[in-house]
Order: sequence, then C-alpha cells, then structure tokens
Amino acid sequence: MASNRPNTPAINESLEAAGGVNIVPDPWKGLFNNEEWLVHRIVVLSFYAFLAIAVVAHVLVFIWRPWIGF
Repeated sequence: MASNRPNTPAINESLEAAGGVNIVPDPWKGLFNNEEWLVHRIVVLSFYAFLAIAVVAHVLVFIWRPWIGF
C-alpha cells in the first residue's frame, strides 16, 4: 500500500527504533502514527463531550418547554 506521507521516517518507526512504545492498535497502524492517533483521540473525546452537553441541554429545554406533545 502506497503512503501519501513525505519521505521522512514515520514517528512509529523512529519510536520503535529508539525503543519507544507504539500506542496505535494493530488494525489502525496503516492509517495512524502515534502523533496522529493522539490527535484522533482528542477529537473523538471532544466529540463525546460535545454530544453529552448537547443531550443535557436538549433534555433541560424539553423539561422547560416541551416541543413535542407526548
């Protein structure tokens, strides 16, 4: 599989060569290096936090002024 990345060594390869730990799970190693995996984790956790805040806000507004007649 061809990579779209520049010809610089991947972070995974340099960490493994230096005795570092590769934190990317095996199924995702073709898509992410360690740095990208950490950014992906931040994005996913931020989305979950936004989703939780949105659900709480919608429930509170629905309790205040229901917009669906049950």
